[in-house]
Amino acid sequence: MAKNNYLGSMWLLTPKHGQRMSELHSRHKQDLTSWTLFTVILPLITFLFVAAINILYTNCLCSSWGKIFNNGSLPIIAFGVISSTIPYLVEKLRSESNEKLDVDNNVEIFDLRKRALAFATVLLFITAGLFIVQSLNFVENNDTKNIIFLISAIIITFLSAIVGRAMFLLQSVYVANEGFEESVEANVEQIQASIKSQFDIYGDEG
Repeated sequence: MAKNNYLGSMWLLTPKHGQRMSELHSRHKQDLTSWTLFTVILPLITFLFVAAINILYTNCLCSSWGKIFNNGSLPIIAFGVISSTIPYLVEKLRSESNEKLDVDNNVEIFDLRKRALAFATVLLFITAGLFIVQSLNFVENNDTKNIIFLISAIIITFLSAIVGRAMFLLQSVYVANEGFEESVEANVEQIQASIKSQFDIYGDEG
């Protein structure tokens, strides 16, 4: 049984929801790592690289650091993470045999998707708003305001990465395969039990 240590459990998820997300994370850890690398880490590295170049060519960092870090880049990265994973939540749940999964048996997955979509929608509005605010105000040499903007952007980017990872794990191919594997395991156990009972019957007759 997977340990319930998934970061998504902070999103008002029940222990059962957290357990399901932990199981999905364990099964698709390699794919999730690749997605995180290309969707979150590489854009952040690009942002930091450009910021470092600007710092090297800046005469007075104390008066221009706000322009370097609060130019709308972090909100755009966060917006891209969320917007690129929302389509995963509207995919139909289908098994590998292309038969539609039983909705009654997948209420938990639908509930997780609805929760993730709700948080994603809120984050989209916040990231878009923060981008506009930074674009309008980053030219002002106000250290207090720049610090607030930078901290807000870092928090929003972090939260967007968490929600984006959750939505990536909730895509149809992963949750469908999970249900398919569980049904196969259940069928195998049923067949094994049936064979065992047949042997018991023949043993009694002998």
